[in-house]
Amino acid sequence: HITRLRALNGLELKDARFQRQVFPAHFHDRQFGLIEEGIEQLTFQDRTFAAPARSVIVINPADV
Repeated sequence: HITRLRALNGLELKDARFQRQVFPAHFHDRQFGLIEEGIEQLTFQDRTFAAPARSVIVINPADV
C-alpha cells in the first residue's frame, strides 16, 4: 500500500510485508525505510548489510 503525503512534497509511504523477496539490482532517487519487525538484508557494491527490527535505513540516490 502506497500513500503520498502532499504536506511533505509528495513523499511516498509504502506499507509492505515481504517474505524471502529478492529484487534484481536497481536504484531509487531516494529512499528511507523503517524496519518494524523482522530483518531486511541489503546488498550494495558487493557488500551485504542486515537491518534488524526498529532500524531506520537511508539509501543514497543512485546507489545500486
